[in-house]
Amino acid sequence: EGKSPKEPFTPETENCDLAWGCIIARYFDADYTLIAHSGQGIVRNWGIREERSEITMRERVARTFDMEETPLWDFAQYRPDIVVIKLGTNDFSTGMPSREQFDASFGEMYALLRRRYGDVPILYVVPQNCDAYYDYLRATIRTLGDPNLHAVPHLAPINDQTDDLGAGYHPNLRGQCKMAAAVIPYIATLAGWPMPQDRPIR
Repeated sequence: EGKSPKEPFTPETENCDLAWGCIIARYFDADYTLIAHSGQGIVRNWGIREERSEITMRERVARTFDMEETPLWDFAQYRPDIVVIKLGTNDFSTGMPSREQFDASFGEMYALLRRRYGDVPILYVVPQNCDAYYDYLRATIRTLGDPNLHAVPHLAPINDQTDDLGAGYHPNLRGQCKMAAAVIPYIATLAGWPMPQDRPIR
């Protein structure tokens, strides 16, 4: 909810209800479970120079309260029609992780989701400026031979660098709506949901 890219990034202007995932859920009138944590990656977290962080979203996805190791999330209570993952921006804050580190980290999260949710479609949305992850994922998908594992890139030009940005150069509502619009057709296809033509993306 920040008004300018030059504002400092603070929790006061973070609002997950205005982020692209929740916008997509509203568009489809779908229930959702949101797992989000500022600064977290899949291999390593924001500003970390080690090859791999000890705790990232690959661990937090299994928790009920992501800062606490217990209780673990009861996956049996809720089986989604689709799982959507978007991780990578924070991983690249100190350089590009290796293919080996990505495969290991993604493999852990993928195995957990498959073990808990079965054969639901998994869509990995590769963030802007993390193009290498798209190449990594396509190779991983070929290796795994999983027809219900998919990857799509959020290309860098999707957001402009003025009106689409809020605090700390993070996308504002306008930018988030553009990001949602780019992913909606893929989710409609993979989940088998209709795509309402008269419903706003907001």
